[in-house]
Amino acid sequence: MKCFACSILGAASVVAVVGIGAATVGFAPAPAAPAEKVAAATAFEVDTVHSAVVFKIQHAGVSNFYGTFAKTTGTVNWDSAKPEASTITIAIDAESISSGNAKRDQHLRNPDFFNAKEFPQITFKSTGMKKTGEKTFELAGELTLLGKTKPVTATLVWTGEKDAGPQFGYRIGLDATFTIKRSDFGMTYGVAQGSLSDEVTIMAGLAAVRK
Repeated sequence: MKCFACSILGAASVVAVVGIGAATVGFAPAPAAPAEKVAAATAFEVDTVHSAVVFKIQHAGVSNFYGTFAKTTGTVNWDSAKPEASTITIAIDAESISSGNAKRDQHLRNPDFFNAKEFPQITFKSTGMKKTGEKTFELAGELTLLGKTKPVTATLVWTGEKDAGPQFGYRIGLDATFTIKRSDFGMTYGVAQGSLSDEVTIMAGLAAVRK
């Protein structure tokens, strides 16, 4: 004869197992929500034709003299949502220096100044950026001139960003200004004599087109 107590225990065990299974299904953790996508910075290529690099130096302890570099290339990776995460890399062609006088330009390209044959590029690579206003930033970076690399800090101004149509494309505008001492890079011509200042201010107006 079948044990009545055994039957009751067996039925209870089945109910318990089914109940536990149901509870397990009912309380299973919900699937994890997909990770929120983080927008990547947009890559822009410097528009050489519409960019300008200007330098300012004091002459004879009296007046300021301005010159330019005609060829600038580089990349701007700009994060509109978080500009502080943006990066800027620039290369200036030392041979492209122009002072408005051919004889002086040749002197500026020789070893007294930029030694353009041995060091054809002046480069800047950003290392950090801090927001200081609605459209202004403190831009930290490394400047390489005459084979020497030194930290510099520039004031950066975001001047605009838009789709400028099929002729000019989607572009961004930035202005950067910083001051260096030439002697830090080994360029000392005219400093001791007072004919040229040690400090030089560099101003870059950059236009860059989305890649």
